[in-house]
Amino acid sequence: NNMNLRSILFTLTARFLLFIFFIIYAIPFLFIVLTPVQYRLRSKFLAILSYGFYWGGLKCALVPIKYEGLENMPDEPCIIAANHQSSLDI
Repeated sequence: NNMNLRSILFTLTARFLLFIFFIIYAIPFLFIVLTPVQYRLRSKFLAILSYGFYWGGLKCALVPIKYEGLENMPDEPCIIAANHQSSLDI
């Protein structure tokens, strides 16, 4: 079946990309985790490194990211309360 083969190839590609990503990011991730919290929260470098880790992980896992309802956003400042379905939503 063509659909099953496509699904298997997609899954294998995503797993391979994640494996390579985590090998590349293993040392920076350990650096982030082992840094004391008081420095981790104040460091712009570590914030960028953490963001890159999560963003890269989602992209390598081939997780689609979509934004819905941007046309409903007001122009003035507002508070957005999200209803997360899983930890991948964050």
